[in-house]
Amino acid sequence: MERKKILVLSTAAAAIFFLIIGAVYHFSKEPDTVVLETIGFPSFGNRAAKIEVVIIEDFRCCNCKEFTERVFPQIEARYIESGQVRFTIVPVAFIAGSKPIANAALDVYRNSPERFFAYVKEILPRCQSNEIPSSTLLQIAKMVGGIDLAQLENCMQTNCHYWELEKNLQWAQAVMGKDFGTPALYVNGKPTSTRSFEAVQSRIDQILNEVQ
Repeated sequence: MERKKILVLSTAAAAIFFLIIGAVYHFSKEPDTVVLETIGFPSFGNRAAKIEVVIIEDFRCCNCKEFTERVFPQIEARYIESGQVRFTIVPVAFIAGSKPIANAALDVYRNSPERFFAYVKEILPRCQSNEIPSSTLLQIAKMVGGIDLAQLENCMQTNCHYWELEKNLQWAQAVMGKDFGTPALYVNGKPTSTRSFEAVQSRIDQILNEVQ
């Protein structure tokens, strides 16, 4: 009886050991690289850069706002301006009230790409708690300057980029599957944390060291 009890305890201990080893391996292993086809999405920086950073975001997502305001400027200053990184944004609109905002932002990019970030930085603080009316989106464009207001107003009246936003959402859902959510960041297809610049910096520097 005692021998059987020892055998049961040994088996249970071994099972727990292998469960722990499996969990450690699962959480410590490198995430899988995803092949991303990003042609046609808003993109900035050196198109010949060996590193592409891709962010999937909804402009009404609070964590997306935090990333754009706190982490992106550091990526821009250190890597985009130096020509080491190309930065691509995939705007999606699945949060209530985000479609008109993303539609306006896409139209600014298509017609005045150099004003896109200035426009996005102005709309982000306003769109977290309330939906933004078309009149406000136009006022912001006028304040930013360099944007074709007549074109933007016409686009907002016709929802001219809604079809594109739907395609973006389908693309993002296919990429992330059951883990879909925003913001989602990829560095050369490798999922990377958006919570700190240091996490992104570590991933970029690792790839830079590999390609040199």
